[in-house]
Amino acid sequence: MAEEEQDGRRVGNHNRTLKDDLQPARTSSPSCIIQSLNANNFNFKPGMIPLIPHFHGMQSENPYLHIKEFEEVCSTFMDQTCAEEVIRLKLFHFSLKDKAKTWLNSLRPRSIGTWQEMQTEFLKKFFPMHRTNALKRQIMNFAQKDTETFYQCWGRFKDLLNACPHHTYENWRIISFFYEGLQPKMRQFVETMYNGEFFNKEPEEAFEYFDYLSENAQSWDVSDAYDRTEPLKITGGGKYNLREVDDLHARVSMLSKKLETIDTNKVNEVQVIQKIPKKCNICEEIGHVTSDCPTIPAFKEVLLDQSNSVNFISKSFPASLGPPQYPAASHFGQRRNLEETVQQMGRTLQQFMQGQAAINTQNAQTFNDIRRTLTKISATLSI
Repeated sequence: MAEEEQDGRRVGNHNRTLKDDLQPARTSSPSCIIQSLNANNFNFKPGMIPLIPHFHGMQSENPYLHIKEFEEVCSTFMDQTCAEEVIRLKLFHFSLKDKAKTWLNSLRPRSIGTWQEMQTEFLKKFFPMHRTNALKRQIMNFAQKDTETFYQCWGRFKDLLNACPHHTYENWRIISFFYEGLQPKMRQFVETMYNGEFFNKEPEEAFEYFDYLSENAQSWDVSDAYDRTEPLKITGGGKYNLREVDDLHARVSMLSKKLETIDTNKVNEVQVIQKIPKKCNICEEIGHVTSDCPTIPAFKEVLLDQSNSVNFISKSFPASLGPPQYPAASHFGQRRNLEETVQQMGRTLQQFMQGQAAINTQNAQTFNDIRRTLTKISATLSI
């Protein structure tokens, strides 16, 4: 009989083709969840699936928050025929996606029988020990930021506690972590609000007290309450001591105003220089300089004609008599005076232009120094 069965299998395998071997039939493994006997009595409705929160197994997701939201949704699906634990086990696999769903399918078949076992395996996978230790260190080394109000600080600390509810710290130690992490002025504020008897409170009362301060501090500018009093301190000389930042802002504003004033004066000086009327020293007319005087060519022609006349007279008379010398000497003296005047005016104009160029260079250097100073101050304030 056994030999006939083996022969039948051989015949069956012999009839299978390569295509049948390469495309085997689909096989499935049993679920890891052991459903109770009354699980099939659950009144399942299609509208329940969209309400279930999803968990993808990403590092940025919080497993504790997902379990809490899932239990809140399941509490609305009450069924008299099924217990609440049965409903959670039956719907939990609908909440898992991607990596989380792959993890659930990889569990050993029929290894989870209760909701507590499911939570333990789920947190063991997606909330490992190194993540717990990191959050516990953040709780232990908590510190208030410089620009953080009491409301923001207390809210951030409570978020850390909610992210790691299994921190195992006692309440008095948690209060100590938060209180020691506050800035000195904020600790003084906490003490002042309770008449200096904060440490006489019990841990539960301290939690309630912090919640009360946080609720009221939403409308308070607590972080800067003490800083605003610093500029009002009066010295022995009767002057106010400004904070360093306010002092720097005031200096930047003053330098900016000075720079605008200098730029305006520079433009006005240039406009005044351009509007100075030009006066000729020869004809004493306004509108051109001495070197561009239109009477210079006429003077030159007159001097040339007079020079020719003198030469003609010197040739016409005998050498013994000699021509009269005073007219030539007079004309040549006028010509020399004219040339010296023109040269002197040219030198004066050149000196003026050089001096103006030096002044412009000095002003440009001053502007550059002021701009560099303003840039450094702005960089300091931005830090």
